[in-house]
Amino acid sequence: MADLKGEKLKKGGYAFHIYLQVGRGLLSISEKNNVDPIVCMKVFGKNKCTKALKQITSGTLVTWDDHFYFDKEITTPTELDRERLTIEVRDQRFLLRDSLIGVFEMDLTFIYYQENHAVLNKWVVLSNPQSEDFSTVRGYLKISASVLHETDKPVDLTVPAKLTEKEDLMIPPQIKLQTKQLIIQFLKAEGLPKMDDNGTVDAYCIVRFGGVEGKTSWITADEATMSVSWFEEVMLPVVVPSVSSKLMVTVFDYDRMSREDDMVGSFNFEWSKVLKNEYRDFFWVNIYGGPENVNNDESKLMNSVTELATNWRGRALMRIFLKDDPRAMLKTQKIQDPEIIKEVKTKYEKGIRHEFRAKVHCGVALPCNDRISILVKWGDLKLQTERQAGNNGCYDWYEALGRRVTEIPYGEKVLPDVFIYLVKGDKNVCFARVPAEEFFKKNAEERWLKLSPDKAIGDIKNDWEGGYIKVQIYIGLYENDQEDYWIQRPIKSEGAKMKLICNIFQCRSLPPSDASGLADPYVVVYYQGQTISTDKEAKVQTLNPIWYEYHNMEIDFVSPEKSPPILVYVWDYDKLGGDDLMGICVIDVKDTSLVCIGDYNQAPRPRWLQLNMGKPGTEEGEILISFGLCSSDFEPSYQIAPATRDVTFEINILGLRDLKPSLGWMPVNKAFLKFDLKSLEMPGESQIIQELKTQPFEPGPNPNINTVLSFTSKIPVDHLFCPALTCNVHDYLLMGLSQPLLGTFYIKLGDIIQQSKGNFSRPQSMAYMELSRVNPFEKSITDDTSSDNLLDLGIARKPSIENPTLYRKSMIAPQIIPESPKAVKVAKKPVQLENIKKDPQFEDYDRQKRKIEVNRPDESVYYAIGYNREPEDGLKHYRYFINEEMENTEYIGESPFNIYEINRGQSRGLDGLMDSADKLDEKGQKTNSRVVGKFKGMIRIVENEEEVEKKKKINIIGYDGQEEVDDETEEKKFFKTITKQLLVRTECVIRVYILNCIDLAQRDLDSPSDPYVRIKIGKNKIVDRENYKLDEPNPDFYKHYDLNTFLPGDSMLKIQLWDFDDILPDDKIGTTRIDLEDRYFSYKWNKLEHKPIETRPLYMKSSRQPQGYVRMWLEIHQSKDRPTPIDITPKPPINFEARIIVWQSENVPTTAIEGASDLYMRAWINKEVPKETDTHYRCQNGNASWNWRMKFQIKLDGKSNYQLMLQLWDRDFFSSNAFIGDASINFSDIAREAWESGSRVQKQGSLDIQERLTRREIPKFWVDFKSVDKNGKEAKAGRVQVSFELVPDSRAKACPVGEGRNEPNIDPPLPKPDGRMEWTFNPVKMMSQMCGPDMRSRFCMMISLALCVVFLLLMFPMIISNAITSAIF
Repeated sequence: MADLKGEKLKKGGYAFHIYLQVGRGLLSISEKNNVDPIVCMKVFGKNKCTKALKQITSGTLVTWDDHFYFDKEITTPTELDRERLTIEVRDQRFLLRDSLIGVFEMDLTFIYYQENHAVLNKWVVLSNPQSEDFSTVRGYLKISASVLHETDKPVDLTVPAKLTEKEDLMIPPQIKLQTKQLIIQFLKAEGLPKMDDNGTVDAYCIVRFGGVEGKTSWITADEATMSVSWFEEVMLPVVVPSVSSKLMVTVFDYDRMSREDDMVGSFNFEWSKVLKNEYRDFFWVNIYGGPENVNNDESKLMNSVTELATNWRGRALMRIFLKDDPRAMLKTQKIQDPEIIKEVKTKYEKGIRHEFRAKVHCGVALPCNDRISILVKWGDLKLQTERQAGNNGCYDWYEALGRRVTEIPYGEKVLPDVFIYLVKGDKNVCFARVPAEEFFKKNAEERWLKLSPDKAIGDIKNDWEGGYIKVQIYIGLYENDQEDYWIQRPIKSEGAKMKLICNIFQCRSLPPSDASGLADPYVVVYYQGQTISTDKEAKVQTLNPIWYEYHNMEIDFVSPEKSPPILVYVWDYDKLGGDDLMGICVIDVKDTSLVCIGDYNQAPRPRWLQLNMGKPGTEEGEILISFGLCSSDFEPSYQIAPATRDVTFEINILGLRDLKPSLGWMPVNKAFLKFDLKSLEMPGESQIIQELKTQPFEPGPNPNINTVLSFTSKIPVDHLFCPALTCNVHDYLLMGLSQPLLGTFYIKLGDIIQQSKGNFSRPQSMAYMELSRVNPFEKSITDDTSSDNLLDLGIARKPSIENPTLYRKSMIAPQIIPESPKAVKVAKKPVQLENIKKDPQFEDYDRQKRKIEVNRPDESVYYAIGYNREPEDGLKHYRYFINEEMENTEYIGESPFNIYEINRGQSRGLDGLMDSADKLDEKGQKTNSRVVGKFKGMIRIVENEEEVEKKKKINIIGYDGQEEVDDETEEKKFFKTITKQLLVRTECVIRVYILNCIDLAQRDLDSPSDPYVRIKIGKNKIVDRENYKLDEPNPDFYKHYDLNTFLPGDSMLKIQLWDFDDILPDDKIGTTRIDLEDRYFSYKWNKLEHKPIETRPLYMKSSRQPQGYVRMWLEIHQSKDRPTPIDITPKPPINFEARIIVWQSENVPTTAIEGASDLYMRAWINKEVPKETDTHYRCQNGNASWNWRMKFQIKLDGKSNYQLMLQLWDRDFFSSNAFIGDASINFSDIAREAWESGSRVQKQGSLDIQERLTRREIPKFWVDFKSVDKNGKEAKAGRVQVSFELVPDSRAKACPVGEGRNEPNIDPPLPKPDGRMEWTFNPVKMMSQMCGPDMRSRFCMMISLALCVVFLLLMFPMIISNAITSAIF
């Protein structure tokens, strides 16, 4: 099994699916011989259970065949790391509390890190911590489980096992399980928060591992020190090795008045370290959580996930170790060992004196201008500044907060983290959390720290509003020195007067912030409390603004290390209401391209920087920007507009697809396109044509436009500066009086240029000005008073330029970008191009030359399609399948079209009260933006002939020094070929073969969905409602559907699964969409003679998590050449009659005191109703005779698992029947043989081949029975001779046999059983039949003894008289 621990957990939606297959060996801890088991799955805080089964014995193989589905949105990967699956099996009791049979627990990350994020067909071992012996196995469950992120591939948990029996255990059997006693000692805790109204906390701890949970008693903390002394140890029984990886400890506050106790905090320990006894010595562990007296959801999350915590909430003294103990138990007890108490008091209650010093300098971009202070907290020590007022988010404290001294207990990693808070009023609205180890250096320089809003407090909403503060902090051993450095108030450094030049070029792919799906962006640069901004009204309704502006800012520059970061904000301007932030970029001065401009008057080369919303994972949009530093009297006069060249755009528009109307109740009328050529305008350039648009011609949501637009424009030579062409889609209503905007998309020209390698010559390689960065400054600027000296520290070096560029109109040189056609797309995966279809192979297997199939293909990659009515009739074949969408593979290849999603709506600025959107995107931002259609066409950018000729004259060469190969002819030829095909509309038949679905989401309240298929393309649709599948999350359909359409045209095929409801409207389960034109015009796809099966996810608009998967393949045929469809109907289940004959038993133990049993046997198949033999009354020596036939009507389908369950019972009239033993027979092999051949099949038992051929009567075989006591000890329970066969229903009706020994008693005839009790008036014979041999022997001995006593009593007078007579005479 592959280990994927190197794969990182991701935030987003996770789906957990567990398939409970069967169970066996279920043992009750009571004296009961049977149980009524119910299985409960607990995960993500939810609990789901099976229905209870009745009278299940330890040897019974229980079939559940139940699926459980759970899902959760994970905001941080740490959340999933803490989640675990708990499986509990309970014995259901009427009117009493269910008793625990066994429990199993494992981490979800254990599943996620397996191959394909799943475990398949594994047996898990159940143990019961409430039993006397924890080491006793209380049963086994066979499960399959998967944990899938919303982007992961599906896994079919119903695939039959291929491993051997020894490899089916979750923990391989060659690894011996050991029972150990896990002891967690809780000594004391200190520094706990005040949780109750009386100013204290009633603290107790819960510890959990492997499904076993224990807890300490609750103790009220001392109000003065907030400390608690437990001196208790929690003892947990554990099994080693274990699939759980973490030992979880949670501290709670006991609440007498509430049902739910408040959580103080939590922490966990790596189980691998526990096994190594790394926690055997006493140690202190820090407790972290949310703010005090705050109990909202954010605070609860902080209490549960230590990494998210914003407060230190105390420390606890603990000890964890393991002991070998096969009789491990679950209990909590007081620690009475005086040596432990003495060691704790003398060593661990005392500590080492540490000192804590801090200086707070200043802050920038802080979220308010009120009077605020900075609180620095380390453990229970606090240092706080005075309240200060600020200006434009800039605050100056420059306070020395002195030092505090405390005793830190002995131990490793006991130092708590340092928390720095921004205090507004009495609330800590923002915080920074830094490990104490980062402040061990006593003479460290001040450092800038980023503050984050405390979401539990909630006063500051946005992550980007926290701001930055500059602090100096020292933590170390206490020194009784007189050093006055930390006492002296820090002095604000006066830097040199400099000029910061901000070169703002352009933005691209900004998030939409207006209802139109566009924005009015402007840029604000913030530094040292100062801001510069572009014109708010200059850029209107664009997501790809171009400025090419530089702005100056007068600053005091000290040094790169001491300078605050540069903050770049991109805002959306709103005339009504406040402006909306679209993204922020933080630039660290000492690590970025802030360069000295010097006397060369040249702009630094810019970089594309990502914008985010203040935290990782929220990136969207980019800005092209650079910064320069110069003396205050320097006035830059350079141009930052790049060099341009003339090109011709050719846009062959196929059409628009799957458009959504601007108003929900009004359909799309006649959509048309507007290309905004102003979006390509470079500074100083002017487009003659400002706008191009198509004509509103074809109605409906999938109009074919079939128009070629060609225009000439100037674009930058350097691909770095290539803009994006903005395109708007409008509807044509009321004869053009109303033209509402349907959506917007934009075309990145840089990507198109790199794809058009044959038609666009590359810029000549050239050197450009390398400017020294600010980083080479080795000393503070304040060391020199002259700004001129400052510039000498970082002199701009002028490289030698032997061949100056011919394109140069500005001082920014082009950058050579290596060719990467469609580099932004994920590489498509290689595929199997041969043997997509395989025909079955047959061989003779008996003298009658009946055929049997051999050499079956690997079922993990091939699906069996159809079935043979006769061998080699060609109706069955095997088809290759892929576990993903075909678009992700090379079966389709690269699309000949340029496809762009059309979007409408906004993903920024929806936080106002009037906004109704409650959907969050994958970045966690509130959004109502959605895809409203697709643009499909072919785009080329071709250099003008004049430019090409000029380049040929100056002999432009390629990257490798060789002359470029002109492949323009092939490119144009391909372009023209597709263009011709687009002009012809062909009537086609779309044939969809749907095989099955897996993991369909539940739409009914108390049962799985009842799915059926809907298929739609354009106005044509198929609704297969009458063929719904009742309560089936993994339905089999195996049907084909034909729909007619014209291509090019309505090309979006929608395959939907719906949930059938009798009374209420049907519910949609999910939809998958296939663009038929991508396949119809694909060279590779059309070359495939046979199309492979693909697995496609089903989605709902309300969720990013797949709602299930459909397996299918698709064919496109011209209507005139429509072939006969393939019959994919699987072989249907066949009705069979299972006949079981119970002949006799041997050596069955008896539990009755009289030595005779009233034996009978129960039998059933899977979930069929059990049947019983007659009773062999007063059976002696365990040798019963029945000669009893039982019949079961079953359906065989060739893939299900079939089990025959047998139980031996002793019938009692005055008490419940006594269970003796049980056994099971798996007959899946002969069931598949019978289903495939349609003939009578008998189970042969242990007979060899020769005996099978020569034996004429039905074969008999012995089945061994066993019993298991409550301690798990196994014992033999005799054996029973049976016969078993499967008879086709048609033959069973033609030649019926009787149940039991009833007529017709044939095939074979069953004789009257031997050894049965006969009624007689002979008491001796009745007694011999009623009692066993031992009882009869005892009874005879008792009679003989009684006769002897009677004889002696009768003879006693005679003996006495004779004795007296003898004495007298």
